[in-house]
Amino acid sequence: MKIFILICALLFVGCATPYKKGSVHEWTTFDTAAELSVVSLMAVDWNQTIRIGRDCIETNPILGRCPSKTKLTLYFPSMMLGHAAVAWYSPQPLRMFWQGFYFFYEAGTVRKNAQLGYQLRF
Repeated sequence: MKIFILICALLFVGCATPYKKGSVHEWTTFDTAAELSVVSLMAVDWNQTIRIGRDCIETNPILGRCPSKTKLTLYFPSMMLGHAAVAWYSPQPLRMFWQGFYFFYEAGTVRKNAQLGYQLRF
């Protein structure tokens, strides 16, 4: 847990790094919208995976067939922070590729889960 907190602190400190306007590292409104889209899909996947894990049919090798709620609660926020950090530090056009790739990957995962009967539930 200490390592997780340290990583989060380093990411937040790094996000305060200013970049000059017009630089390839400048964060745009489009970047914010793209990252919010990716994180939103990750949140839907997280919601679906909680129920998939209860049925012991998870296919993610990192999580295992029957992931605990604790494991999911560590995995998904870490993935969200990690994805945002890579996007933040990546120059354009690499950032757009990174966000676009992950958007379509997560959209496909959410769609597959929904087809298996795991709709978004609150």
